Amino acid sequence: MNKTIYNFLVLLFISSFGLIAQTQKKYQKSFSVDEKTKLSFDTQNIDVTFKTWDKDEVKIDFVVNFKNYSQDEIEEIYKGIKISTDMQSNMNGENFLYIRNASATSIGHLSYRLRGNSHLVIKDIGGKSEKENQYKTVAAINNEISQKNLAIQEMSGHIVSGKDKIPLKDIDKTTHKNVQTIRSSYEVYVPKYMMFRFSSTNANVYFKSTFTNQIEAAFNEGTLEAFELINDKNNFTFMNGSVKIKKIVGGQYAFRNVTNGLIGQLENVFLLTEFSKFSIGEITKNTEFKDFKSNFLIHNLADNFKSIQMNCEYSDIKMYIDKSQQYYMEAVGNNAVLNDDGTKIIMQPNKDGQKFKMFTRGKNNPETRKNMFKLDLIHGFVTLLYNK
Repeated sequence: MNKTIYNFLVLLFISSFGLIAQTQKKYQKSFSVDEKTKLSFDTQNIDVTFKTWDKDEVKIDFVVNFKNYSQDEIEEIYKGIKISTDMQSNMNGENFLYIRNASATSIGHLSYRLRGNSHLVIKDIGGKSEKENQYKTVAAINNEISQKNLAIQEMSGHIVSGKDKIPLKDIDKTTHKNVQTIRSSYEVYVPKYMMFRFSSTNANVYFKSTFTNQIEAAFNEGTLEAFELINDKNNFTFMNGSVKIKKIVGGQYAFRNVTNGLIGQLENVFLLTEFSKFSIGEITKNTEFKDFKSNFLIHNLADNFKSIQMNCEYSDIKMYIDKSQQYYMEAVGNNAVLNDDGTKIIMQPNKDGQKFKMFTRGKNNPETRKNMFKLDLIHGFVTLLYNK
């Protein structure tokens, strides 16, 4: 096997203001690839944004800006950032591009650090509240996904540093030595045809375009945000964090301990979930769930969804029902509770674990059964909601 090692060119620009340095570091590299090249990408403690393009090239562009850090502090952080790449090829003419990234310090898009006896005072972080389980359209869910989290400079409050007070709205402009800032941008451009394997630890990962690439990905701690992920062979595993995806078509996705899950649309997907919370704009077609102890809020079902199967244990499922839609729904359960607009049906537990029919919805005829929703529930709750 042939192996080529690539080293990065590191550009360091320093302007000194007494003991304070204004520094930018850049890591840039491009690799020529073809349809036989596969990418393996790992990141630890470094946020990454992926984009697709039409070039036969993988390009990485990593820029880190430091503000109000001393030169010694910058060098200490810099020493902890490790990036390595190599290209390998086998006897069959296949190429494998490996990119490894790690940092001892968390490198996000924007982070602040207070030094000395400084502390933060926030007057109001409540923001706008919305009605619990409020109905939303797919467009509303996608708009929520697109919104950025509330930035610190948009909050009401200030930083106290000794006798000084710095309004949060001025945090980006301040030159106070006790307010330090790291800004970073790590963009990776890949061809639309490239298959890649990806793993991340303690990082936020963004897919900023429609990805039809085959992707195998594993995430541990952080955030996953994506526009559209479309491939029947996709295989994602995510643990501990938040997930925001506008559209998933095809593939298998395993989510565990997702505290804030937003998905615009699901189509031809198998979801394996545990201990998570998801709000789903629409189940479009042929989707299967297998869950343990998660919460779901399902806002819409497409008119021709064909097949939806939910196998759930200790789950709490809330879903909006459109009475004008034609589909057949059948729910069986053991030790489960149905709440239908105030009417409760309780399936008592039994020793042998046998499940009984809880309810059906729709006419039991061939036309209606073209769209079938099957719900299998143990030790859980189902609440049917109506957009009145």
